[in-house]
Amino acid sequence: MARWQLALLAAAVLLCQAGFFYLQAWRCELQIQQKAGDADALTVLVVTDVHLLGRRRRSRVERLWVDWQVRASARAAVDVHKPEVALVLGDQFDEGSRWTPDAHWDEYADRFFCAFASFLPLKTLYLVGNHDTSFGREMRIEDLKRFEVTFGAANRIDEIGGHTFVSLNTMALDSDVASGAVKTEARSFLESVNFADLRGRTSGSVILLTHLPLFRVDDLQCGEERLRESGHVTYEHPGFKYEIHHHVLSRALSEELLGKVQPNLVLSGHTHAWCAYQHPDAAAMEYTIPAFSWGQRPDPSYAVLRLPRAGRAEMKRPPELTACHLPSEPLIFATYAATIGTVVLASVVQVVLARRAAPKAKVTAANGNCCCRLQLEATSIQLTKTQVKFGPSAKLDATEREEDGISYVYCAAARARNRDLAVCALAARLTSEDMLKTLRCACFCAHHDPTTTRLHRPNEIAVLL
Repeated sequence: MARWQLALLAAAVLLCQAGFFYLQAWRCELQIQQKAGDADALTVLVVTDVHLLGRRRRSRVERLWVDWQVRASARAAVDVHKPEVALVLGDQFDEGSRWTPDAHWDEYADRFFCAFASFLPLKTLYLVGNHDTSFGREMRIEDLKRFEVTFGAANRIDEIGGHTFVSLNTMALDSDVASGAVKTEARSFLESVNFADLRGRTSGSVILLTHLPLFRVDDLQCGEERLRESGHVTYEHPGFKYEIHHHVLSRALSEELLGKVQPNLVLSGHTHAWCAYQHPDAAAMEYTIPAFSWGQRPDPSYAVLRLPRAGRAEMKRPPELTACHLPSEPLIFATYAATIGTVVLASVVQVVLARRAAPKAKVTAANGNCCCRLQLEATSIQLTKTQVKFGPSAKLDATEREEDGISYVYCAAARARNRDLAVCALAARLTSEDMLKTLRCACFCAHHDPTTTRLHRPNEIAVLL
């Protein structure tokens, strides 16, 4: 393989393994910098629906592929945007429900934190998603406790940089929850918070975090980016009518949360598709963030939230959120395919051109005899055990002669039956390996078409049919 082919393969691997991820992150960062905002704002990275693949439904190859993509995506996002806070809005696992054994859960947790190792220095808040436990009717208090041991409290309030983040297990608050313990825990937390006092001591924004979006009929009012999408196996068409409890929270619970919390911003996930939705009769803008991994959509995304720092006059300014797109899975496949195809095609062309350029042998034909000549393009070659074989047993010695400074080996003529294979075998020991370019062997017989010229590598016994 030529050096340029190796360089092309290396460039493709580097581009697909890291380059595309950093290019997309830099592209998003440029959009953020072009917005008129505080250059020293608090930067928050928002991801959701990672769906780290499990053992039951996905193969080992798929799990390794998605783990690598998530790791590369997270690393590029952290390196480029340099966030101080990260929000993971639920569905960290694809198979984290009640049917997942503890041993598998621990394995998934190790893989997750390995993939998100770049998040370790950040203040990271984790929401519980339906794939991390189960939906309302199947949700058990034991599953919630297992989640909280790994990711922290499912219901919590965090004050960061003058802004308040309200994380709620909203699935446990909805009307379809069967477990009394689950519902009581979530309801007790919600009732225990004095949100009026919370808003009073918050100098910045109050941000509500929920895995399931608040109630909306469909995604037709979610902005132009969403309207350009069609349906997919993991997300719906914008005109699809959402079902409460399955796609969105109930209208009653949504109105209660908007009334009690009175957030300046709502962040959600679950639908795997982008949405910027203004709730009627509420000041809050809700952003639903798409899935983060190729396991859920071929063109995943994340978001970057910029918040004014504490003590700034613009603390009450609306938060700025920017959608950032990750490299698409088909782009990675196409890049690898195009590179491999180019290398293979170039190799085939090189072989064809080399065969056409090979020297032709002198032909001596008499009564069906064959004459073969082996040309050695080197200045010094020592020949050993050189012989020519015609047919199954007849053997004749070969002779070496020098013409115009080039060594030739002539195989003496011998009678061969019609269409017998003439074999010219040479064992050569090189006195200077670097001086040898190629071994070219050509054989012609008077009674049938010339055989194909073959090229042989140095130190290889040249065999001609």
